[in-house]
Amino acid sequence: MPADRTPLIFIDAATQIENLGDDIILRQLLRFLERRGTVRVDVSRVPEWARQVIGVHVDTADDRPGFPRRLLAAGLARRLGRSKRPVYLFLKPGHIGGRYGFRYSLGRVGLLGLTLLGRLCGITTVRLGFSVNDCQGALLHLERLQSRAQQVYAPRDDVSVAYARRVGIRTTGRSADLAYTLGVGGLPADQRRGVVLSFAGSTDGHVQPAYAQQLSAFLQDYVAAMLAREDHPELTWCAQVVRDAAFGDTVLAGNAEVARVSFDRDAVSAERIFRTYSSADLVLTNRLHSFLFSLSEGALAVVVTDPATHGKIVGIVTEMGLPELLVPLDGLTPAALEAHLAGLQARREEILDRVRAYFDTQTARIEAVLDEHVGDRPVAGATRPDPVAVGL
Repeated sequence: MPADRTPLIFIDAATQIENLGDDIILRQLLRFLERRGTVRVDVSRVPEWARQVIGVHVDTADDRPGFPRRLLAAGLARRLGRSKRPVYLFLKPGHIGGRYGFRYSLGRVGLLGLTLLGRLCGITTVRLGFSVNDCQGALLHLERLQSRAQQVYAPRDDVSVAYARRVGIRTTGRSADLAYTLGVGGLPADQRRGVVLSFAGSTDGHVQPAYAQQLSAFLQDYVAAMLAREDHPELTWCAQVVRDAAFGDTVLAGNAEVARVSFDRDAVSAERIFRTYSSADLVLTNRLHSFLFSLSEGALAVVVTDPATHGKIVGIVTEMGLPELLVPLDGLTPAALEAHLAGLQARREEILDRVRAYFDTQTARIEAVLDEHVGDRPVAGATRPDPVAVGL
């Protein structure tokens, strides 16, 4: 009987669970890897509701203490010739940056130690689909070491790759955002209604009072202008990240004419957000994953922000060949935005066709990284991960 050579894939699932974007891209990573090997997901620090949103199956979840020990034992078994199964450790996607305090720095030291031990045991450590920038203090030094210790360090965008090279973080190439693997679907244009607003009071998670004030003032003017129209569209504020609900309170100031949808740390609200995108005619946002998720659901999505502080989205719309999907905030008026949107609506199908093609090329990029480093490409006819059933 031939030896089992199916890849054994261990995954760290401790994600930024109050951010639906991070949860969904981790979910997509799980779906892709489940088609390539036997998956073991460390959920020991993940609450039950987050496991549902991420879509961790009962037969892949590992919530027992000692996950690192089992990982190293599997690698050692292969190193000693007791097993033919290649062993991989996949680190979660998301964002790496900022300044870490002692507790988080200690956690990164532990990760570095695990990666080095894993390398000695023949384990391949992979991180893809993530962004990195603005690493400060101890985090920068640790990330330089981490990038050299692991075999695959492939950020999702050119901005991250350029930053990493500039500060001495080693990259092994570029991958792509896992949101692209959702594809593009949703309702046809004639069944779509309303405008969704999905905004954060900052572009990078840090406090930016001047930006928040400028954005809030514009959005208040825009909402007032829309509601003043006799045939005004249905407006919905969508808080895809938990803290965005508070920014919505500031913008809307109790306006009862604007519906509210929020991520409430459960699978039901996550699915409700995707349903909102799938039926919307237009989504205005300054959040990267709100932009990509709404495009994946077939909405016409447009970013309103300061391009100087949102380099990743600038890079995406430029690479798509659709820079017109980003509207600079500075000096913008509701009338000017409406005129710009009217031009985009007239080209809706052309724009979505180009978006669909771009999503396909980026998905192929992720598949290529997995082909190179994991192998065992899914069998012919295997379907993409289902973007609709969010862990339910």
